[in-house]
Amino acid sequence: HFGMFGDERYWTVGASPFVELALRPWERIDLYGQLGAALDVQIRTRDIQTQGLGIAPFGGVGMRFFLDEMFSLSVEGVVHVPLVNGLSLGEVIAPPMSVAVQGGVGLSFHFE
Repeated sequence: HFGMFGDERYWTVGASPFVELALRPWERIDLYGQLGAALDVQIRTRDIQTQGLGIAPFGGVGMRFFLDEMFSLSVEGVVHVPLVNGLSLGEVIAPPMSVAVQGGVGLSFHFE
């Protein structure tokens, strides 16, 4: 991810590598669980300072509905626990050792 937020002109750059285990009980539906770690760096543009690498392990569950072979719509929930330097979540930074619960809907493209 990459974005700008806040009155202080912060930028954030990050990635969230994860592993996923999926179960397909029906032909066009997947139930899945994910474990990973969100990693991001917050950069203040006023004096070009970094806050260091933010690390937040996460776990999530969801359901994916395949619209056709290449496209799916998913509904998921995830829990992040920032350990170091917080984690940027939209317009706020979740402080270390907090618990952030999020949910969302996604449109995905699948290639084989």
